[in-house]
Amino acid sequence: MGLRLRRGTNANRLLFIPVEGELLYVTDHTTANVSALWVGDGITLGGVPVDTDTDLNTQLDLATQSIANLGDVNVGVDSTVAENGDFLGYVEASGDWNPMKPTVGGAGDVNASGILDGEVLTWNFVGQDFRNTAMALNLLADVDITSTPPTAGQVLKWDSGDSKFKPADDTDTTLVLSGLSIGDLGDVNLQADGSTQPEHGDVIVFDSVSNTFVLGQNNSSINQLSDVNLDGINQFDYLVWTGTRFDAFANPLLAAGAIQKDTEGTHTGAVEGTTVNASAGFAGNLQGDANGDHTGTFTGAITATGSLNGTFTGSISATGTFQGDVSGSLFADDSSAIVDSIANTITTNEITTNEITVPTISNVDGEVNFEHTSDVSIVNLRRKQSGAHTSSSSIGRLRFSTVDTDTNIEKNQGAITVTGDSLLYIPSHDGVLQYADYFKVHKTGKVAINMGQSEIPNEPSAALEVGGAIKPGVYADDAARDAAITSPVAGMMVFNTTGAKFQGYDGTAWVNLN
Repeated sequence: MGLRLRRGTNANRLLFIPVEGELLYVTDHTTANVSALWVGDGITLGGVPVDTDTDLNTQLDLATQSIANLGDVNVGVDSTVAENGDFLGYVEASGDWNPMKPTVGGAGDVNASGILDGEVLTWNFVGQDFRNTAMALNLLADVDITSTPPTAGQVLKWDSGDSKFKPADDTDTTLVLSGLSIGDLGDVNLQADGSTQPEHGDVIVFDSVSNTFVLGQNNSSINQLSDVNLDGINQFDYLVWTGTRFDAFANPLLAAGAIQKDTEGTHTGAVEGTTVNASAGFAGNLQGDANGDHTGTFTGAITATGSLNGTFTGSISATGTFQGDVSGSLFADDSSAIVDSIANTITTNEITTNEITVPTISNVDGEVNFEHTSDVSIVNLRRKQSGAHTSSSSIGRLRFSTVDTDTNIEKNQGAITVTGDSLLYIPSHDGVLQYADYFKVHKTGKVAINMGQSEIPNEPSAALEVGGAIKPGVYADDAARDAAITSPVAGMMVFNTTGAKFQGYDGTAWVNLN
């Protein structure tokens, strides 16, 4: 049979931490631009990618990687250990990059004899080689301080005629800022009405009408910022970046440690995560011990002690009372599937419950099939109690009833009960079980029928004990009798209406009994 991996969208993958070795298939990996196959390591949200068919930016955290991990880089083994100042050079023979030390003096076009501190290599046209030369501004191709040597206090100015920087006086570029004010700037107006003066705490803001910076309001607040929205803000709310602006959202963590909104109660332990919506309550990862009762909607990996009540999606490990809806499969501690959400099957050794309601299955109302491939199928009704069971105590019962869907009234229509020594059928009259009108088979093989007693006797007094009249087969005449009973045996009894006679078969012939 085919193996089908756990599957879902990339958004669903990021809702839980898959267990170690658990395989996940992302159905929208193409549009989500992620790996198609992921495997759980027990600690990483959504698992880790198995293949790298997508962009590295979605699969590889470069901050944690090294250049030595590249396939064509040979760094860190024996003679290839990189040292301070080394560079990577390509080795054609090995086809990879190796650490190399820079060499200057050994090159055929370099003459660095007598090099001094601070000198650089420059090209010597006459000698056709690079030679050490003292670093100087005049060596730059777009600087000319030779034709007009600079004097004290001069600066370099661009000469567009020669396309070079040349020495020139600095008188026209000198600016003394100490004697100026921000209000002296051409695009700043601090006295728009002729009287306004800056006050303590004022700000200047840009005015698009006048195209200048003007004084802001003295009562400026955070809500006046273009990327802040405080609509509907309440006490203890905080600002969350939504991608385009900061919006006000309810803070799930108060100073006293209470978690608000969908999750109520007192929290003890570390809480990490963010809220994204005031009505959604707490969203993100909840880490730490969460002891007590929890009510709400839970999505992701859940490990809890106490009562859980709500709708659950993801991996759930809980100790205590579990109530609510679960979407997905359920697994035992040995990882075997108890509830298979794909195959729609339940596999377990024992089910303990007070009531099982079977809906329409395969177009047959209420049909339940028990099948065994090599032995009989067994339905066991087991009673547990302290001490030995009495022979008359009820062990198990099959009850039959009807329900009026208009009134939702249920009526008993009969029951089959097994005691310590008998099998009983108890009929019902108008929805009430009639214990005096019973059919009983005792463990001795004796049978009791409709004894009409308020208390069911233990063992019948005869092989057949009947609490009313007994009517044998009735036939119009001998011919009708013989046509119906073609092979009579000794002991049979009928009533023949011809002559009004009870007749018995003695082994050879029918004889009149009266």
